[in-house]
Amino acid sequence: MGLLHLAVVLTLGTALAAGQGKQSPRAAVLRPVPQATKVHSVQVSPSTLSLSANDPDGSGPSSGANVIFWMTGGDPSRTWTLSVAAGSAFFSGCATVPVSAVRVACTGGSGTCTPVPVRLSTSLQQVASGPQAQGSVVYQVSLSLTFNDSWRYIAQQTPPCNLTLTYSVDAP
Repeated sequence: MGLLHLAVVLTLGTALAAGQGKQSPRAAVLRPVPQATKVHSVQVSPSTLSLSANDPDGSGPSSGANVIFWMTGGDPSRTWTLSVAAGSAFFSGCATVPVSAVRVACTGGSGTCTPVPVRLSTSLQQVASGPQAQGSVVYQVSLSLTFNDSWRYIAQQTPPCNLTLTYSVDAP
């Protein structure tokens, strides 16, 4: 559990005592101040995902990733979000394959998965969210990335088509 920081608020004023016309000092008021939420690390495993070209008649190739992040000082009344974005609009090495041909789906873990897989783009797309917990907490979200439209886009087998993904955890 994290430490709850207390701020001592001293009201340096005076109040009139009832009916006596005298002033008396006010009492100090203790109010808890929520600890700021901090995201300490975001790890993705595996760090490299491979989507191999396959038979276009079959289901699209897919790959999985686990995103693990550690936060401290959460506020249970607030929500964290996990989002993903592509580093460019096309795969490097496969200039005819846009990143929009990849769908990202949350398949479980901490929090709530976005109910519909998102189309990958260069803008952050939310894939999961959940309430922040107080103290020091490790969160884990499992993702599935699937290449769609196999007939529409021709990917080469060598060299591989590469794409850099950015994962973002927002915990206001």
